Amino acid sequence: MSWVFSSGRGRLSLRIVIFVLLVAPAGLGAQTQTVDVIDMSPEELKTVHVYTASMYMQSDHEAPSSVTIVTAEQIRKFGYRTLADILRSVRGFYLSYDRNYSYAGVRGFSRPGDYNDRIQVLIDGHRMNDDVYGQALIGTGFPLDVDLIDRVEIVRGPSSSLYGANAFFAVVNVITKTADGIGGMEISADAAGFGSYTGRFSYGGTSHGVEILFSGTIYESAGASRLFFPAFNSPATNNGIAENADGDSAKSIFANLRFGHFILESAVSTRDKHIPTASFGTVFNDSRTKTLDSAGYVDLQYNRVLKDDTNLTVRASYDGNAYHGVYVLPPAIPQGTAVLNEDLERGVWLGFTTIATRTFWKKHKVTLGTELQDNLKQTQNNYNLRPNSLFLNDYRSSGQWALFGQDEFTITGNLIFYAGVRHDQYSTFGGTTNPRLALIFTPMKSTTFKLIYGQAFRSPNNYELYFRDGSSIEDNPDLQPEKIYATELIWEQDLSAKYRFSASAFSNRITNLIAQQIDPQNNFLIYENSGNVRSKGIELEFAGKMRHEIEGKLSYTLQRTEDAATGISLTNSPPQLAKISVIVPVLRGRSSLGLEALYVDPRKTYSGSVASGYALANITASSREFGGGFRLSASVYNILNQRYSDPVGSEIAEPAIVQNGRDFRIQITRAFHFH
Repeated sequence: MSWVFSSGRGRLSLRIVIFVLLVAPAGLGAQTQTVDVIDMSPEELKTVHVYTASMYMQSDHEAPSSVTIVTAEQIRKFGYRTLADILRSVRGFYLSYDRNYSYAGVRGFSRPGDYNDRIQVLIDGHRMNDDVYGQALIGTGFPLDVDLIDRVEIVRGPSSSLYGANAFFAVVNVITKTADGIGGMEISADAAGFGSYTGRFSYGGTSHGVEILFSGTIYESAGASRLFFPAFNSPATNNGIAENADGDSAKSIFANLRFGHFILESAVSTRDKHIPTASFGTVFNDSRTKTLDSAGYVDLQYNRVLKDDTNLTVRASYDGNAYHGVYVLPPAIPQGTAVLNEDLERGVWLGFTTIATRTFWKKHKVTLGTELQDNLKQTQNNYNLRPNSLFLNDYRSSGQWALFGQDEFTITGNLIFYAGVRHDQYSTFGGTTNPRLALIFTPMKSTTFKLIYGQAFRSPNNYELYFRDGSSIEDNPDLQPEKIYATELIWEQDLSAKYRFSASAFSNRITNLIAQQIDPQNNFLIYENSGNVRSKGIELEFAGKMRHEIEGKLSYTLQRTEDAATGISLTNSPPQLAKISVIVPVLRGRSSLGLEALYVDPRKTYSGSVASGYALANITASSREFGGGFRLSASVYNILNQRYSDPVGSEIAEPAIVQNGRDFRIQITRAFHFH
């Protein structure tokens, strides 16, 4: 695996360490906890506690957010293969895939050309958005095998009051299994369509008081052998057919050690993806065009409950990511040799966090915290080979710190008020302060109302500020942060012991939106603060467990997201989403069928055309453990072989990219349990 770290800016790092050591003894921290929700039924899930909404464990009824939990059992029974698959199943979320990266849209917002930098993705509370693009990988580049996930907590709405930048529309916290959750050794292999294969080895156990979990995964896919792109439909470009140019491969390693009050965790991954779309003006049907993404981190936590019942967490982390793009450009002269463009990015950063939670006077549960990030390395390079030309050689470093706090004030037994605020200070653009207020009213045990107001920000990332390649993209160092102001009203109703209904109405206002535009002077792409956006919508969800242990969920989202000045709806913004999922036990509960169906409304593209709406259906048959440790799973995706396309960024000549048709996967897992 190619993974680049480097040192630098030692004096600032030393100051950060000293600051953390001074603050930590004062009790600024919180203790992270985990909950085993693998085998919970829907009625039991109503009482499960979540961590992400407030940075401490609390009932989802009391959380000052709209929260969804996806469990390990649901991941297995529905055959989800990536974090993107998991998010696709969640109400209000939808996906786009440009044959390189997967992008998540939330409540009608997903700008083509962005890199998932308006959602914050965490693994066990560790931030996965990088320090150059602000990007969160959610597809095959996500550095954790989904079989290692205990649950995923999705918190909707602005959460910058606790999590800072990128917590714009949602926070997605992936909670991993413990060593006991593996309980020995597991070997897993699967085969899927498009020449795809995956192998995984995992070990989890306890030795001399140390809990150890280790896992490694290898993924290989040939991709679609032939893809048709109408924009290139001419004899000079193979009649628009890209052949054997869609390959994908990924490798990842994950390790977690728990000893006493300490947790040491690390992940390393690399992903190599060939690009068939001829993006950024590259030569069509040339399989040499590809991207390589690598990422990794080491995270050390100290968790403890102090004598005064203060839950304390202190954590330090070291992260690195690397990107290498190889783009084959047309020759500079007719009949000449194609030009190879090399596009590189490196990021290295140190992070330090302290969080403390304590209850005062029986009514106030107070959380205080600090966060510091020293971006040691933020480099971007772009140059051509044959002939050699240097376009960008940008070396930077930066830093940011934050102070945040939240008070959960129990006014009466059925009325709770939340007030939280966070101030972030950046060495690049200055400071920003973002609050969140929430009122939780429970007039009856089965009924909860939540009124929430929150603000969040997204700072311009280094790619948007400083990247230029001399041929298709130009920089804009004058970019300013964008902000969102959101109000949401939530009604959660338990209809009986087995059924639950929820309804949300939300209103968002975004200012100083950073969006990809085309400079009319040279037709180059450029990121600009392009104005203001407003959106309104509702989300409905009904879930329950019926007769014969059949359980399911039905959700519907209706929204409109538009330019505040013109009233024109945004690109890649479906007005409606509808989803249904059902798990049916078969063979007297020894196996199950997981059935999913979803509908996505038509979406506008950057060219003004419309990507048609579509409906997808998937089915997965999975067994319980049998034969002393075997599990089997078989899935068919896009059962009806629907042809549909996703809107993409303007760096691609085709405004909407066709997606895969029917696909399948067969997985076998062998567990060796140690007693």
